[in-house]
Amino acid sequence: MKKIIPFILLSVSLISCGSDTKKTISQNKLTIIRSDYKKGEIADLTSQSIQELDLKIAEILKIQPQQKNFSNTIFPFETLTSEFSDKVSLYGFMNAVAPDKALRDEALASEIKVEDYFVTLGT
Repeated sequence: MKKIIPFILLSVSLISCGSDTKKTISQNKLTIIRSDYKKGEIADLTSQSIQELDLKIAEILKIQPQQKNFSNTIFPFETLTSEFSDKVSLYGFMNAVAPDKALRDEALASEIKVEDYFVTLGT
C-alpha cells in the first residue's frame, strides 16, 4: 500500500497539469533539428546568420555613448548573441551526427567560422 500511494499522487498531479503542459508547448516555439542539408547549405546559412547578427549589432553601435545603458546595449547584445549561438549550434551539431563525411566537414568548417567570428566580435 505504501508503494501505491506515491504512484497515485504522481498520477493525479500529472493528470491535473496535463492541459497546462499542452498549452505551454503550443505557446512556445519549438526548434526541430534538421538533418537534410544540401551541399553548401550549412555554409550559406552560417554566413547568412553572421551577416544578420552584424546588422543587428550595427544598430546597437549607433546608440550615442551618452544614451547607452544596460537595457539598450548590453541586454540586446547578449540576447542577440545567445540567439545566434542557439541557431548556428544546430548547424555545427551536424559535425557530430551526419552520416555523410562531406556534410560533417562542412559543419566543422561552420563551427570554426563561428568561433573565429566570436573572437573577432570580442576584440
